[in-house]
Amino acid sequence: MQPLRRIAVTVIEEEEGAFRWRLVKLEGEGWHVRNQQSRSMKTYKAAMAAGLLELQKMVEDLDVGP
Repeated sequence: MQPLRRIAVTVIEEEEGAFRWRLVKLEGEGWHVRNQQSRSMKTYKAAMAAGLLELQKMVEDLDVGP
């Protein structure tokens, strides 16, 4: 079994009411942006949900992980 990749979903608020998800990966000593949403969403909730869906697309078997 391969070790899990250390990937996380985070949400940033670029300006009031403009949220974007980012997928970040732990590499070496820090987190690096792997992918990010191209257009902002109106709520944190919507951006987080979209980010989680994007992460799930990267995972072949959700029972095993990324």
